[in-house]
Amino acid sequence: MNIREIPEAGKHTSPENYIFASDTELRKIDAYLRSDALNHDLHVVERELFSRLLALGRTLLQVFLHARGTGDSGPVVRGHSGESLPRHEVKQRGYLSIFGELEIKRTRYWKRGQPGVCPLDAELNLPAERQSYLLQEWGTLLGMNDSFDQVYAKLESILGVRFARPELPVGGGIRIERSWICGRNAVGHGAPGAAA
Repeated sequence: MNIREIPEAGKHTSPENYIFASDTELRKIDAYLRSDALNHDLHVVERELFSRLLALGRTLLQVFLHARGTGDSGPVVRGHSGESLPRHEVKQRGYLSIFGELEIKRTRYWKRGQPGVCPLDAELNLPAERQSYLLQEWGTLLGMNDSFDQVYAKLESILGVRFARPELPVGGGIRIERSWICGRNAVGHGAPGAAA
């Protein structure tokens, strides 16, 4: 099994469907261990289990995101400058986790002439870039003595996720192009432990 085989975000519309998908994945892992795995070397079983656990992690992260909702905070919120911003739309944002690509649905508050605000960005402490803080951290650790191409190749090999090469930054770690975001995490949060 490969991460890319897990259904894309949006195909499971309820928590029950996500839970059913994770239960199905666990049953497949159990069946694999009781049959096909018995005919393979340990390192082959280990690699297969890791791949399947990454797929399960993606499904469980979708369960979490669904449970968090869209960050709808009512019909009006206060913007960065204290102005009233009406609820405008639900907007999706790509998020690249160690488990693969996910879409996060976020309620956007906006009015003409004012920057938009997505309360869920602050609630989840989403990074400005699409890549998760954990993925950025791993990229930085791997990049201490390697080129960015080597870092990407390592992460792709380990995680089974493809990265577009033009997304490379000039500094340490990995980051992709800035995607459409509603303000800087609604209240300016950065990476956990980072200076504000």
